[in-house]
Amino acid sequence: VKFDVSKSVLPAFSATGDARIFPNPVVNNQVNILFEGQPAGRYFIQVTDIAGRVLQIKEVNIAGVRQLESVRFSKKPTNGTYVVKVVNSKKELAFTDKVIVQ
Repeated sequence: VKFDVSKSVLPAFSATGDARIFPNPVVNNQVNILFEGQPAGRYFIQVTDIAGRVLQIKEVNIAGVRQLESVRFSKKPTNGTYVVKVVNSKKELAFTDKVIVQ
């Protein structure tokens, strides 16, 4: 079975806010997420494997217009591609991005 993902649309932050994930590729078992201009509130950072299995969840409270949050992997992931998803307290997807672990 083949899946056509060429027309997939990844959600993005609204025009009022933005975020960046770095470093990418991940080299030290830690990824940083810089929230900029997002509404204050509770968010959940999920790290999943490419098949969608949740490996780790971190709850964060965003209080300012610019906030840096770090996620340290609880165990060394194998090299490959992972997905970082951020959802708000209403379980709405705020954004998602792929990261590569080397």
